[in-house]
Amino acid sequence: MTVAFFCYRDPFVRGWRIVFLMPMLFMPSAVAFIWKLAFNDGRVISDLLMSVGLASNNVDWLSSVWLARLTLIVADVWQWTPFLFIIFVGALQGQDEEIEEAARLDGASWSSIFWNISLPMMRPIIVVAVTLRGIDITTMFTNVYIMTQGTPGGATETMSYFIYRQGFRMFNFGYASAASVLMLLITIVIAQTIVRRAFKSGKS
Repeated sequence: MTVAFFCYRDPFVRGWRIVFLMPMLFMPSAVAFIWKLAFNDGRVISDLLMSVGLASNNVDWLSSVWLARLTLIVADVWQWTPFLFIIFVGALQGQDEEIEEAARLDGASWSSIFWNISLPMMRPIIVVAVTLRGIDITTMFTNVYIMTQGTPGGATETMSYFIYRQGFRMFNFGYASAASVLMLLITIVIAQTIVRRAFKSGKS
């Protein structure tokens, strides 16, 4: 959102939106392999940290709960931040410029314009975008399967990977099917409730 706010009036952003979407165009499996190579197999990140003096030896990113989660966060953020960025840029560019101009003439700073004008007007869009990303994170499978496989000790296991492990590794197909249906129902109810409330509050 911060990057979108600073860039949405820039002609460069308008003309080169596809450049900002490039990480989204990669296959999730390719992204997972790239970051797995960077963090663990190729030790690229560890070598960079050692070269700048932030680490004294190679870092085992999967040995720690928080480091393993960090690898998944970095991979996911790198690929899907452009998705939110382009949504927020489109929402900001769709706002009436006369409202912002009137606020500037009244002496409002850019931060006041953002917090008191832009952000309230974008609330429904923000809620929908964050809900979509929440669903993506809940159903994340590829990154977990390729990068961590739920290690260490299930700390990076998502619901999708849990269902896969129950069904295709432990052969508890009934349990996996029930978990799948339950996850679907919970996701639908939560997403619908959040989006409905956001649009109701946006109308009032």
